[in-house]
Amino acid sequence: MRSREGEEGDRRTYFLLTAKGGVGTDVNPLAGANVYLNGEWKGATGADGQAEIPLRLGRNYTLLLYRHGYQQVTGRISVDKSGEAREFVLAANNALFKVDSEPSAASVYIDDEPVGKTPLAGGKTVTLGFHSVRLAYGEDYRDFFEVMEFTKKEEDRTGERRIVLQKDFLKLGERARQKGDIEGAIKAYAAAGREHPDYAEARRRLGDIYLDDKEDYDAAIAEFETVLALPENQQLIYKQFAVTFTNLGHAYCEKGNRLVASDRDAASSQFAKAIKALQTARQNTRFFPSAEYDEAVHDTYYYTALSYHKLYLLTKQPAVMNSASLAWREYFDFFPKKLEGIPTFVQAREAARRYRDQIQEQ
Repeated sequence: MRSREGEEGDRRTYFLLTAKGGVGTDVNPLAGANVYLNGEWKGATGADGQAEIPLRLGRNYTLLLYRHGYQQVTGRISVDKSGEAREFVLAANNALFKVDSEPSAASVYIDDEPVGKTPLAGGKTVTLGFHSVRLAYGEDYRDFFEVMEFTKKEEDRTGERRIVLQKDFLKLGERARQKGDIEGAIKAYAAAGREHPDYAEARRRLGDIYLDDKEDYDAAIAEFETVLALPENQQLIYKQFAVTFTNLGHAYCEKGNRLVASDRDAASSQFAKAIKALQTARQNTRFFPSAEYDEAVHDTYYYTALSYHKLYLLTKQPAVMNSASLAWREYFDFFPKKLEGIPTFVQAREAARRYRDQIQEQ
């Protein structure tokens, strides 16, 4: 009877392979190194860089060790004693990473390790493959962060390919707003162009200013709709913008209130738009940012009920009255406990009771 590979009679036979990887004398256990004998895959090294590779004693094999990002090792191997240890070193395939930035003197981090400041004209050696790269200048500039794939011997991000750091318009706008400089905050947020990574958040904050500070509801609606029209936000890929539907509904509701006396049809249209936006918000409350979750939930239910209420007063449709009555009931049912006792929300709750009583008297 012919024995299978790695067996001698009833006994399993193998050799203990240790793979290390690195540059020069700076080597460490290498996990995930694939081991082939005579072209057949026999296993891969574990976290400790080791693997027990089955084979027949005294037989010659062609060995191949391979791991992405390292130079493969080939050779002949023969083992006379089961459990015999063999060690191999795979030299790392390296890339030379040169980088500069605008402005210069930004701190450079590769895989969270500081490697110097720009310009790194002499370059920094990195292994081929994926690495996180972060540049931090501080002051009024946004950190640059990107996971880069190094696939060639030199990656040159200097000269025309230097990394241009973006102004941190969110920081500038928030600083101005905290000082009470509303116009300065508007200017800062508006400066974030379409290609800026904070574009959507800057426009959302602009909308908040127009809604809460300027009471310019047309401008607020325009900003919120700009944010929500972005393809990634239409699909709620960036879940933090779910609360923007609440703010949009709030703005439509306020605009409707302003139009009630002068244009009842236009006011009705605004309340209907508010309800539509707020219904989307209600379906996505689980995505509201934790820092403003309770306030956002409150506003979602409050302005939903208020919009139905105002729409009923304009249309006198029984179905709308029923929707308003249900919406006020849900407002009280879902009122966040953490907001109880806070003056602004106490006042909102008192107003809601008056509105509910008004509906019940119809």
